[in-house]
Amino acid sequence: MTDHTISSEPIRTSLLDLEGLGFKPFFRSQLAELPPDTVPARVAEERRGWYGLLGCDAPSATLSPELGRRATSRLDLPAVGDWVAVAQANDDEHRIVGVFERSTEFVRRASGKRHEPQVVAANVDTVAVVVALTEEAEWTARARRAASPRRIERYLLAIRQSGAQPLVLLNKRDVCPDQSAALQRVSAAARGVPVVSVSAHTGEGLEQLEDHLAAGDTFALVGMSGVGKSTLINRLIGDEVARASEVRVADQRGRHTTSHRELHQMPGGALLLDTPGMRELGLWNDADRSADAAADEVFGEIAVHAEQCRYRDCTHQGEPGCAVRDALSAGELEDERVESYVDIQRELSTSKAEALQAKRRWERDIARASRRLRKLR
Repeated sequence: MTDHTISSEPIRTSLLDLEGLGFKPFFRSQLAELPPDTVPARVAEERRGWYGLLGCDAPSATLSPELGRRATSRLDLPAVGDWVAVAQANDDEHRIVGVFERSTEFVRRASGKRHEPQVVAANVDTVAVVVALTEEAEWTARARRAASPRRIERYLLAIRQSGAQPLVLLNKRDVCPDQSAALQRVSAAARGVPVVSVSAHTGEGLEQLEDHLAAGDTFALVGMSGVGKSTLINRLIGDEVARASEVRVADQRGRHTTSHRELHQMPGGALLLDTPGMRELGLWNDADRSADAAADEVFGEIAVHAEQCRYRDCTHQGEPGCAVRDALSAGELEDERVESYVDIQRELSTSKAEALQAKRRWERDIARASRRLRKLR
């Protein structure tokens, strides 16, 4: 993990201060692996290779070239929430020369044509999927999709896969005339995951989040754009740290405002990670971060029957001896839940092949870059 551009000038930090930023025993146990003359810091912001830091006297750093060459995929590069090793370089700039092993990582398939993974949030204790509640009679088609149980299931699967604790956060309760119906619909999809109803505008219900906002814990918000995450962050922190826009009258949805991920310190000692709104959540499934177990956890009542299917690779779409279809015919399972489960299983299977292709493509690109560098030298 050594970088040859490191100078002997040390960077200062305090382990006591780091604990307040979430530096828990899991990360403390990795201190012995740090390169010489480096200190730990936490990534609070990332913009095109520039990283804002917390926990040391270096406010920002860039990526060490050697660390970039060692990366086997985008998952090996620093992300917001990561703990990293920082060193002073000979040009008086600071370099990130190593990334601590993560305790959790929320990963999705990056948007665009290239099939690549993207770390949305690292080392987060609780991930809350934020859903906007508005009067159903006024919902647009997009707003209905945002609060769809099928969409919530996808987010919960990715959260379970990350290793963090899941939470469903229903925002804008002040404009929802029938909260009980909305809670019932969402709770059916959440299947035991805590569901909290709040209003970022009025502050109603926010006290229910106290158990998830302990000092030193990291709390992340994910969801579609316009569900009120920026207003919610401002309310929780008590300051205008996130730019919020006016909502549309037609569907009570805000315009997209957050453009990058950022980690904020809260008055009570917790840390809050804001993320840009996602138009879609593509699931990522590779050998090291298999989502299959998470899918079985989210769809537990279906997975129990799937274990009884005649064929191990049963797709539950008409094969003989399919226990899932038998249970569906007997009224033991819900048709929409089974359909969602089958669709997600198909996507996860495709994602495995894409993950292998992405790894090979990354290795090829790194090899080409290394050859070009040798020629320049």
